[in-house]
Amino acid sequence: MKIHEFQAKEIFARYGIPVPQGTIAASADEARAATEHFGGRAVVKAQVHAGGRGQAGGVKVAQSSDEAASTAAAMLSTSLVTKQTGPEGVPVNQS
Repeated sequence: MKIHEFQAKEIFARYGIPVPQGTIAASADEARAATEHFGGRAVVKAQVHAGGRGQAGGVKVAQSSDEAASTAAAMLSTSLVTKQTGPEGVPVNQS
């Protein structure tokens, strides 16, 4: 089964399993708004079907909403390359 992390969290929450607060962003502006909503700090994660996102730069800690927006903008304009994706990578459409 291939599902994104945010989809797994939704399933866990449905069954009463605690999950960290979060939301999905498809743009830098959405990432900025989400970070402001959650208190000004965030972990921005590329939502792709591949392991090793953190080692490939697909997981970044943002200390402000502006940093979250710029991080999301950078992620959303690239493909993430991991050992599981091969050299062509996978486009990042959500963070």
